[in-house]
Amino acid sequence: MLTTFWPTGDDWPALRDTIVECSGIAKPEVVAVLARLRRGELAETVLDERFIAAFAIAGTAEECLAQAAKYRRAGVAELALTFGGPQPEADMAQFADVLR
Repeated sequence: MLTTFWPTGDDWPALRDTIVECSGIAKPEVVAVLARLRRGELAETVLDERFIAAFAIAGTAEECLAQAAKYRRAGVAELALTFGGPQPEADMAQFADVLR
């Protein structure tokens, strides 16, 4: 999803600079990773744990809930979650069980 929401070329708004700065990943590295993803390289081989931590909520249902709580404490009132992988329906159900 990074390639969908991030600019190409020199189109890099100030907000994106701030997000990258807060991620702790150097801008040239983010730009290089985006280029690799846009060339069709798989996210699994291109993104390391730093990108996952900075730009995703990932892990077990319990881990995801704990990560989402950080956003709540920061003032976020709503999150849109997507579930990747081979069994998104089962993962959503498991997350809902933990949420209850």
